[in-house]
Amino acid sequence: MKKIKKLFSLILISVVAASCSVFQSGEGSKINLEKLQLPQLNLQPIETHAWVNKLPGGGSGRVNISGKFLLKESTYYDWQNIELNEVRIFQRGKKLFAVLPKVELLKRELDGKILVFSTIKGVEPPPYFNANESVNLELIFRDGANVFTYKIANVKVEKAY
Repeated sequence: MKKIKKLFSLILISVVAASCSVFQSGEGSKINLEKLQLPQLNLQPIETHAWVNKLPGGGSGRVNISGKFLLKESTYYDWQNIELNEVRIFQRGKKLFAVLPKVELLKRELDGKILVFSTIKGVEPPPYFNANESVNLELIFRDGANVFTYKIANVKVEKAY
């Protein structure tokens, strides 16, 4: 009986020791995974707007977006040639639409540039769009083969009458 208890204790100690080493291995894997994450854009939003055009001649309420941001220099991308190629608009986790924005360089600085973007004519929203709820934006940038995404959450939708 003592031999069985000793054997059981040895097995229990082995299992505990093995799980500790697996845990440590998991920590090491976590660090490695963090190193593999994609670099973030060095972007500072200055202002972001979303509105529904209810003015006469504005159609049945086209949705417009615009914004201004500072894109700063980074070693992860070619900051002088990176471009904003697409803006995706979401509400309640559902994609409403995507646009190819009009983008203008407002000012170039030593370590970055200030850009403004907007829709040209607005977009007819899908039936599930709710003008009384905020939207989330995803700005999609490219600098050649690399793609970068920057998310802006909870943009209030205004109404222009």
